[in-house]
Amino acid sequence: LGKKMDADTTIEAEKSKKLMLGIMAAAALVLGGMGIFITRMITKPLQSMVVLCNDLAGGDFRDKPRHVQSKDEIGQLADDMVNMRSKLQMALRQINELAEQVAASSEELTAGAEQSAQAVTQVAEAINNIAQGAEKQLLSVDETSAVVEQMSAGRQQSPASASEAPER
Repeated sequence: LGKKMDADTTIEAEKSKKLMLGIMAAAALVLGGMGIFITRMITKPLQSMVVLCNDLAGGDFRDKPRHVQSKDEIGQLADDMVNMRSKLQMALRQINELAEQVAASSEELTAGAEQSAQAVTQVAEAINNIAQGAEKQLLSVDETSAVVEQMSAGRQQSPASASEAPER
């Protein structure tokens, strides 16, 4: 009877051992599956945010459908990334508009500078013409002065010639 009880106890212990190993194996499988599921729940949204960051770094600011729909911290981070993309897109538009305005202003300034250069050239030509006219007038004045001096010298000689003539 004692041997039979020992054999029954050994069989029961083996059954209990196998049952415990089965439960532990099932628990390990369930926990492993849950771990993989939770890891994917976390990494999949993070991977889509990494793609968004790479797109932004590459200069792609286009609106795209949102892949993260959760309302937890990862969802909030995804919302903030989308808002950042929109604000960057708006800032780039404003920068482009300002660049176009600067380019237009630059063209206007260039045209104004060209007009100013033409005006300066015309003023220089006018001043040159005035200087040439003044030089001609100065020559005319010199000639007139010489003629007046000759006429004045001729008048002074005429009375002297007249006074000499009766003495002969």
